[in-house]
Amino acid sequence: MPPVLGPPLDVAVLVPVFRDTALLHEALQSIVDQTYSRWHCYVIDDASPEDVDAAFAPCAAEGRFTLLRHGKNAGLSAARNTGLRSMGEGDAVQFLDADDMLTPWALERR
Repeated sequence: MPPVLGPPLDVAVLVPVFRDTALLHEALQSIVDQTYSRWHCYVIDDASPEDVDAAFAPCAAEGRFTLLRHGKNAGLSAARNTGLRSMGEGDAVQFLDADDMLTPWALERR
């Protein structure tokens, strides 16, 4: 018997950033390139000393990205919790480190 499929899920992708801006643009581009389109990405700048804005700017116009900031470095768990609090009523969460990338079908298969 095939699985019963419900309505499509909304996915929140949470990307904490602290000293990881060298690959941040590539990580964000891997989200843009998803075959599944019902996502919103929250980038959490955990008071990184690097220029997060420069890496974030190319994706900002996409409309499904939100940049959140910590006033001081609070650590990975706190950054993820900030993202979780900001996502509202999303159905699913995908954590992504700023120096990692998703395969184009990652969200669709999950």
